[in-house]
Amino acid sequence: MKAGGKIARSLFHRGNRTKVVVIFFALLGLASVLLVFHFSDDKIKINTIERIEISYQVIYYMGEAEKHYSIENRNGEYYSDTGERIDSTLIDNIVESLCGLYESSEYESDTRYTDFYPQFTVVITHTGGNIVLRSTSNYHCFIPWNVEYITGEGQLSEEGSPLYFPEDKEFNSKTYVQYNGEIPSALLKILVELDDYWSGYTKIAQWGCYPSDVPEKYIQQGISSHVPSCIREIPPEEER
Repeated sequence: MKAGGKIARSLFHRGNRTKVVVIFFALLGLASVLLVFHFSDDKIKINTIERIEISYQVIYYMGEAEKHYSIENRNGEYYSDTGERIDSTLIDNIVESLCGLYESSEYESDTRYTDFYPQFTVVITHTGGNIVLRSTSNYHCFIPWNVEYITGEGQLSEEGSPLYFPEDKEFNSKTYVQYNGEIPSALLKILVELDDYWSGYTKIAQWGCYPSDVPEKYIQQGISSHVPSCIREIPPEEER
C-alpha cells in the first residue's frame, strides 16, 4: 500500500511538473507572438491628411521663380487655396509614396548642373502631426528626397516649418532619404493639376519618375524596417 502511495505521489508531482513546463512554454510562446506583433506593427503610421503646403523656389540662368500652394481637407474633400477641388486619390498617392526610405543621419542632395538650383519644402499635416519633405537636388525629379519626422508638435525647423516624429522614442533622431522617385512622382501629379507652370512635367506625372542610383552606404544598410516597400507601375518605354 505504501509503495502504491509513493508511486501515486510521484506521478502526481511529475504531472504537476509537466503542467508547469507546458504553462511556461505556452507563456513563452505567447510572449513571442506579442513581440512578433509588436515589431511587425512597428511602422510609421499616417492618419487623415488635413493639409499639404508646397513651397518651391528656383534660381536659374534666366532669373528666379517662387511658387506656393496649399491643399486643405474640408469635410473629407480636398481643395486648393484657389478653391479648386483636388481628387483624394492624389492625396493618397502622397501617403503611399513614403516608401522605400533609407535611414539617414545627414541631408542628401544631388547637384549636377550649374544653372538650375531648385528648392522644395513640402509640409504634410495629418491628425497625428506633421511630415516634412525636402529637396535641393537638380537631378531628375529632384532626387533624392529627404523625409523628416520629429517628436513633439510645435517644434520648428530652421526654415520655420513644423516637424513631427511618431511618439515611439526609437524615431526621435531619425531622418530618411529616398532615391526611388516615388515622392516626386506623387507630388508632380498634384502640381500639374494646380498650375500650368508644371506642364513640362505632364509625361513624368503620368508615368512617374525613374529611380536614381542609390549610394553604396545605403545599399549596404538596406531600406528602413519602419516604412513599407514600394510597388510602382512601369512606363511602356521601360518595359521594352
